Amino acid sequence: MSESTSTSTSVAAAPELEKFPDWSPFQDLKIASHEPLYAAERAGRVACPKCQHKRLFFCFDCRIPLAERTLPNVELPLRLDIIKHKGEANSKSTAIHAAIIAPHQTAIYEHPAVPEDIDPTRTVLVFPSKDALTFEDLPDDFVEKGGRVMFIDSTWNQAHGVNSNPALAGIPRIKFTSETSRFWRHQKDKPATYLATIEAIHHFFRLLHERFTRTPYDGRYDNLLYFFSRQYHRIQQHYEGADSKKNWRLEAMNFFQLPEDKSKRTASEAEASENDEEETRRTRPRLEEDKTADDATTSATATA
Repeated sequence: MSESTSTSTSVAAAPELEKFPDWSPFQDLKIASHEPLYAAERAGRVACPKCQHKRLFFCFDCRIPLAERTLPNVELPLRLDIIKHKGEANSKSTAIHAAIIAPHQTAIYEHPAVPEDIDPTRTVLVFPSKDALTFEDLPDDFVEKGGRVMFIDSTWNQAHGVNSNPALAGIPRIKFTSETSRFWRHQKDKPATYLATIEAIHHFFRLLHERFTRTPYDGRYDNLLYFFSRQYHRIQQHYEGADSKKNWRLEAMNFFQLPEDKSKRTASEAEASENDEEETRRTRPRLEEDKTADDATTSATATA
């Protein structure tokens, strides 16, 4: 009689998810715990290993995470190219989130630069033009044959200039079905279906999953909204019960630039910080209510 032996296998624990309040627009999403972000806020900013500027969670100029931070990672089924308008400040661009969370598939180009190896038969540009495709129009082998998606990162008024770039002329456009933005403040005179860039990216991949697997979406791309969801809640908590006319935009920008003790900085750190502060002053949105239309950091993507 042979003796049976039992072997034990270790199963990796599922990552802890953030527990959002009932009122949160993110409560049904599977987003990793924000505890690493809380810890980073408590510890303060650290120097980027490439540019030496002090950053909180990642360097938005070098587009790399900081070694001290534990962040979620998302693997995308397609190559993701983002064409960023040169007037869009890195410090407030949500497109940078994709490069941090999904670095293996994401590339960012500053317009007028665009990818040089575009195959129009396997690429779509998300833009709601009159002749734009829908997801049902995509060929059944779009993902299998190495499909590719491109997004424009800019304000809506800037988007038309990027969209009209001759280098993008032969690429089919694709549009979304209706989706409401979670952005903390909508662009003036624009509907709530104008999405922030990272929202549009998340929405695209959710719809792509449903289109090509014909199964319910399972939350696999929700961590694309990891920083966005934390930023949303920080702003909501900061101004809970406060005057709605307070400058929420500065809070949004300061989310990635937590103040530090200036008395402890070296000369090089002080210079780098001054450069950061100058960039913030230069790119800071205007405060008047009647001048906000062009300043909200939302994607060029409007849902149909």
